[in-house]
Amino acid sequence: MKHRRFTGEGAFELPESAVTWSLQDDWTLLDNGDTVSGNTRSCVSHRKRHRAKGRKPIIEFFAVKFCPYQPLNADPVFAAVSKKHVVVCKLSSASQRGDIFKTIRLIRDDDVGLTSLSRPMKGLSISHLFTHQPNATNCCCTWTRASETGVPYLCVGGVDGIVKIYDLVNGTLAGGINDLTTCPSDPSIIASSSDDTTVRIWSLDPAHEEQPCLCILAGEGHIAEILSASFHDNGRYVVSGGHDHRINLTDLNQWTLPDFPKGHIDSPFQVHYPHFSTSAVHGGIVDCVAFYGDQILSKANRDNVIILWQILGFSSDDPPPPHDIAPLPHIPQPNDYGASQFTRSAFVPTVSPQCPLQYDRRLQFHTPKCDEYFFLRFELHFQPNQHPILTFCNRTGEILFWDLERVKAYDDLMGTLRDPDRDRSKPVRLPNWLGRLRPGVNGKSRVTSVSRGSQGSRTPEVEDRRDVYDIADLNPKDVAEWDSKYKARDRDHALEPHHKIEVRSKGRIPFLGRQVAWSPGGEWCAVAGSGNVVHMLRRWGEA
Repeated sequence: MKHRRFTGEGAFELPESAVTWSLQDDWTLLDNGDTVSGNTRSCVSHRKRHRAKGRKPIIEFFAVKFCPYQPLNADPVFAAVSKKHVVVCKLSSASQRGDIFKTIRLIRDDDVGLTSLSRPMKGLSISHLFTHQPNATNCCCTWTRASETGVPYLCVGGVDGIVKIYDLVNGTLAGGINDLTTCPSDPSIIASSSDDTTVRIWSLDPAHEEQPCLCILAGEGHIAEILSASFHDNGRYVVSGGHDHRINLTDLNQWTLPDFPKGHIDSPFQVHYPHFSTSAVHGGIVDCVAFYGDQILSKANRDNVIILWQILGFSSDDPPPPHDIAPLPHIPQPNDYGASQFTRSAFVPTVSPQCPLQYDRRLQFHTPKCDEYFFLRFELHFQPNQHPILTFCNRTGEILFWDLERVKAYDDLMGTLRDPDRDRSKPVRLPNWLGRLRPGVNGKSRVTSVSRGSQGSRTPEVEDRRDVYDIADLNPKDVAEWDSKYKARDRDHALEPHHKIEVRSKGRIPFLGRQVAWSPGGEWCAVAGSGNVVHMLRRWGEA
């Protein structure tokens, strides 16, 4: 099957629903004071989702991540995290529809006899030993890997402010943890974003056992809880976003990967000022950020869009700017509503008529029905030899997909059709991912109109409707629909989803998707959310 996965039409395939899996209620393990689903500190803003007195708390998975440290031909393993459970499952491509999931381990906070680890222990796998935290209320996770053995570990965090590493070390924070991410260039390094307005860089290397926190991004970066952080592929830069509507880009400064100290350190290095900071991209709470090369993907509640944008003047190939030129916060001036009030950058320190902006929007992606809900996180599947695919699930259970390669392919296709110098005796093939075609001009199919000698088209008679000689033969409704999905026409146009799947809920309350994850090989896509449900999608196989 591999030949059709990454070449030709197979490379453009998007997944279909495969199976839905759910976990038992969390409510039996939660006390009356639990509000992880009921206030702005802990992820949900809409009052309709507040837990009414005397009712069960909202049950839901907040995070799902595939283990990235497996061979592409291995059965993928993923972890899903709810408030009181962590479940680790394996997917089997060869299994029948109802037997896709195999649970490797279920971690519950009412388990007894669990051991809390404070140092690496050789010979133990994730299914053998776990950390017990009776007051844990989890909401995020990431996979990492031991530097000495290469064994994968699962890191889990939540509102108790503890990074739990099954089976490695614990580190405490002053506030709850809202996101965890692993450094692409060094899997033993992770970053946590927290309610205490910091991003902290942690090492799982045994050499840093006594002081695992290497670096703290704090100071004048964020002024409210941070909900999301992501490493650049080179490990040098971190982008973060949160409740203050800000998005910050920070250079990790004197200790940058792979140059983090290899031995013990007495105290973490602190970075006080980001090299770029803006509150102008979004008008709401920024709950998800990610790098796409040197560009940034981000979303916020109330905007109903994911935005792809770039910091002008920034290139990861250039030497990083010196620490001492990181811009200081602006002092607000009365009646000053200029761009400098909302954005500061070390890459374009001052605006001018020649360079009036410090960042540039590239694309927008329409994510309807999000409204004021936040902590709904997208995922960019971006692997070598595979198309970059952006995926998101909204509050009504609609899973939305955008294949970024289709945007480029569509631009090339329409450019070819509109080329006045093109040899019009040779057909242009329309790809299958454009979908079914309406009848051509004048309400007739192209074949019929041509065979009857229509004067409205110069297209020779063809047998296949996907072979097009002239753009005039296309139905204008088709072109308008394609443009809405694939044409990067202007900065204000948000691309409609290329593919949409609706998760049907058994009850009256629709499925709310919290996080999306892709398997490394690109075959499986998991969406975790309300009801402790994981909805699994699959491509290149039986759905």
